[in-house]
Amino acid sequence: MAFRGGGRGARLLELLNSQRDERPAEEPEPPPAALPTRPVGRGGRGMLILQSLDANRAQPQPPSVEALSGQSGLRQPYENLLESRLAKLAVGPGGDACTSASHEKVKETRLKNGDSCSDDGDNARVESRHGTCGRLVRATCNYINLNINPGMGVFEYEVRFEPRIDFLKFRRALLFQHEDKIGRAKTFDGVVLYLPHKLPDTILASKHPTDGSDVNVKIIFKRYSKMKDTIHLYNVLFKRIMSALEMTRIGRHFYLSKCCSQIPAHKLEVWPGYVTAVDEYEGGVKLCIDNSHRVLRTMTILDTMNRIVQDNPGNYKQKVTNEVMGHTVLTRYNNKTYRIDEIDWNMTPRSKFSGKDNEQVSFLDYYNHQYGIKIRDEKQPLLVSRVKRLQGEQEVETAICLIPELSFMTGLTDEQRADFRLMKSVAVYTRIAPEQRHRSLLNFVKSVNETPKAKALLADWGLSLSPETMELNARELDVEDIIVGGGSLRNTKADFGMDICKREVIHAIHLENWVLLHVQNQTDTANEFVRLSKRFGPTMGIQVHEPRRIGLQNDRIDTYVSALKKEGSDAQVVVIIFPTSRDDRYGAVKKVACCDLGVPTQVINSKTLRNESKVRSVVQKILLQITCKLGGSLWTVKIPLNNVMICGTDVYHDPIKKGRSVGAFISSLNKECTRWYCQTNFMDAGQELVNQFVVCMANALKKFYEINGQFPVKIIIYRDGIGDGQLKVSQQLEIPQFQACFDRVSSGYKPQLTVLIVQKRINTRIFSIEKNELTNPKPGTIVDNAVTRRNWEDFFLVSQSVREGTVTPTHYIILHDSSEMKIDHIQRLTYKLCFMYYNWPGGIRVPAPCQYAHKLAYLTGQHTRSPHSNKLSNKLFFL
Repeated sequence: MAFRGGGRGARLLELLNSQRDERPAEEPEPPPAALPTRPVGRGGRGMLILQSLDANRAQPQPPSVEALSGQSGLRQPYENLLESRLAKLAVGPGGDACTSASHEKVKETRLKNGDSCSDDGDNARVESRHGTCGRLVRATCNYINLNINPGMGVFEYEVRFEPRIDFLKFRRALLFQHEDKIGRAKTFDGVVLYLPHKLPDTILASKHPTDGSDVNVKIIFKRYSKMKDTIHLYNVLFKRIMSALEMTRIGRHFYLSKCCSQIPAHKLEVWPGYVTAVDEYEGGVKLCIDNSHRVLRTMTILDTMNRIVQDNPGNYKQKVTNEVMGHTVLTRYNNKTYRIDEIDWNMTPRSKFSGKDNEQVSFLDYYNHQYGIKIRDEKQPLLVSRVKRLQGEQEVETAICLIPELSFMTGLTDEQRADFRLMKSVAVYTRIAPEQRHRSLLNFVKSVNETPKAKALLADWGLSLSPETMELNARELDVEDIIVGGGSLRNTKADFGMDICKREVIHAIHLENWVLLHVQNQTDTANEFVRLSKRFGPTMGIQVHEPRRIGLQNDRIDTYVSALKKEGSDAQVVVIIFPTSRDDRYGAVKKVACCDLGVPTQVINSKTLRNESKVRSVVQKILLQITCKLGGSLWTVKIPLNNVMICGTDVYHDPIKKGRSVGAFISSLNKECTRWYCQTNFMDAGQELVNQFVVCMANALKKFYEINGQFPVKIIIYRDGIGDGQLKVSQQLEIPQFQACFDRVSSGYKPQLTVLIVQKRINTRIFSIEKNELTNPKPGTIVDNAVTRRNWEDFFLVSQSVREGTVTPTHYIILHDSSEMKIDHIQRLTYKLCFMYYNWPGGIRVPAPCQYAHKLAYLTGQHTRSPHSNKLSNKLFFL
């Protein structure tokens, strides 16, 4: 693959995201390695937005320069896409957009009854999707009503150029020469022009911006759409508004560079910003806005490389690759982010690439001549980022070379995340309390409404923002009783960690034949662990006998592996005390134990056992964890469903090595949901919709029958890892496969199936209103109106207790339901399952089967990279 220093080609994948109303500046076309970019905004109106945040003012930023980015010499053949793009512009009677009859029927029913339904084809059902259980509470959220002036709409036009013009920049320049005729408010993606008013079909005469030749621009009306039917235009519009507020775009989001907060002790800085999204919800068209933060390192990649070379002069290349590859870097000269896929040790800034007119230009000369940047280290290797772009109708991969000296790592490493002091320093700026967050959101709205350019952008399309966030009708479910040995517990804070260690577990597994591995200089720590285990275990109903102690000569990986193979094959469980935390050693031990021997293991960092103030709590939790790994049960909740199998699924994608993805499937084996059956499967990298889950479902049903003597009547699946764009695909592919699987397992077997999509990475925030103050909602708070989807049956649930910052609810979408369960029952069951995760004595963000699937997929994909032994399939060995 040829390496290029960047490019000027227009990216069809970003057409709608990168349009601007201003006419392109008349300037010489840069060489193939350069892509003109906007400079970083400075000060101004955008400063008003985050007045409520206690962020330190950053030092003045150096002037930004244009970037080395993109691919060289591409001409986008827009006509190749014209047929497919115009196929979507169907014109209905009177110029209105055609709408499917089924969708109109759903909409009519919803408006009539105040109800909603899922567009589920033949399986669509229309019923009330609003629950009634629980106590009504006042709440607000981070949604702003987007008001649409009556009669406003969007007119869509096809734009043709004669002679044919391929380059987007020239297309826009030719069209925008007639701004007096088409108006200021417009969006043009190279093929389709969107206007808030109607134009007659016309042919405009333009001059080519380079040679002055005549070009005819033909504008052909295609259809009229209501504003609410063109949601994508809103999101394009708000990107322009962010620029009008002088915010800096990094990746997909916008940040206030002038408000960044420096953390010199850790060589970090935090940029505050916003995430915005406009969509149509049950309560109408709304803007969802949330605070966002970008953690940047002030050290360049070259600084990181030099540090590694000094520490590891003999094996520095591998260390540098492990440190850098797969991570995201920021090039400050254009504020763009790139994912590092490779380090080319054979290329340096002295290397040359093909510039304009195929002229060979070195990176040194290019940066110095084009941007005034003088690269100091001429021998540094180059970073390689492979970017996929659309060329015509095909996706091509282009390698972009980056200079380490000009690149900064974003985010935090695992080592940095383990640094308590560092994370505490970062949390000062990123963990925002509900009252402070809400005030920041209102300041954003105020900035938009008081900035003339931003306000005009909305007004030109007949839009305006409400000054306040919208209020919600939320419900608070009753506190869950936790059933333990000899009684039950109730904790209004959804956290019963203080009580669980004082009560017996409901099904204990005694430690009778277990092995303890440790290096010889950790003997005192190992002895203390055994002593405390014998002391605290009986209180929880766990009898701890003396282990077989194995003292190791050193902490090498092969030493641990050899001792594990020799002593652990016939053990109940192997407890291993590591002197330090190392991923490679952890992965090697887990692979041997989980895949080869089929023996549960418990790995302990000796540092956690040396903290005298916390050692009691640590030992108690370790004993509980070991009990789970041996097949025991700690606690349960009352689940009033009989003969039901509850499943959880998740997929792990390796973000760095891009290896095979791992899907995990967890299914319950008893009514109390205390016993689980675990399966994994491997698939191509990046695959999310997993056909192999059908095989897992068949195995899970056979295992359920083996344990219970009958198949389940109801099957409930919590499917994690599905985004909005994959909902329909999952509904149309996965669910029919599950249904076809049932009959293959047993002829005529047709259980009731309910599938819920679990979404954790959302921007929705809910604030409870108590005595005119905003606080985090209590665990059990449910919102299923106003901000829920129009065409899906969904709800938001807060199931965890958060002491700092603002809680993030979890979004549940009922993708399919043939069980005819009431929405109240689905919501309550979901809340109950959030207490059944045995690695945390309290409520967590997602139902336990989802979290179990996540942990299993992560362990398999990150460490063992092989299927686990069948001996462990009915145990929670991965906790």
